[in-house]
Amino acid sequence: MDINWERLAEDVGLFTAKGEFSGRHKAQEALEIILGEDALRAAVDCYVAHGRGCEPARTVLWQLHPWSAMKRCYEIFTQVRT
Repeated sequence: MDINWERLAEDVGLFTAKGEFSGRHKAQEALEIILGEDALRAAVDCYVAHGRGCEPARTVLWQLHPWSAMKRCYEIFTQVRT
């Protein structure tokens, strides 16, 4: 997979008038883009179903704290409540 790092940096907002910056949270955003929202939402579904491979899915989600996974958790939560 070829990654256009300049475009990725633009997408997560790393360029400023003073130059370029990064950090853990921006790296997490970049990884979410690289992996894709669908894959991270599927990781939530795998963990919730407690299927084989659920522990690696859980630990990846724990490391990244991706917003797309948080949204998926909320969707599941609201479905269970209704």
